[in-house]
Amino acid sequence: MPRPPGAEKGRARGYIETRANGSLRVSVYQNSSYAFAAGGALSTADDLATWIKALVGGKVFGADLQRQWLDSPQPADPADLAATQYGYGIERQTFAPGATMYFHFGELPGFNSFAGYDPVNKVTLVIWSNLTVSPDSRPTANALLVKVLGQIYTLPSAPSGEETG
Repeated sequence: MPRPPGAEKGRARGYIETRANGSLRVSVYQNSSYAFAAGGALSTADDLATWIKALVGGKVFGADLQRQWLDSPQPADPADLAATQYGYGIERQTFAPGATMYFHFGELPGFNSFAGYDPVNKVTLVIWSNLTVSPDSRPTANALLVKVLGQIYTLPSAPSGEETG
């Protein structure tokens, strides 16, 4: 496929599924700076891994603010303590006993990402995809997350036909 107008050589192309027939099309190239905090930076997976590890690991905020930030995630449904918790721009979820990760998902047209850090086990995980939505209609990083986490941790079994993430 030819490079979309304005796309720079060496940059990944993003893809969007055409719902009418399930085919993929190249997303319109956009300079991500329009999104400000929601993607206003160009980086690599290594940069994102360094950032999430530093952010969760206490290298960005002072001690008091770091504690407030790490304690900020609250369950969307207080009755479901296993659900993902969301706070000041960060999510927290315990995927298995002793496996709690702080993370953030991101999305721009044609791209989907996950960046997470488990400070207890010192696990840093970055998932980047150049497909916004997976064939099962979930954000691609969400669809891949459970598969990848299953390679890192021993996850509890989900009920038949159900996956978390």
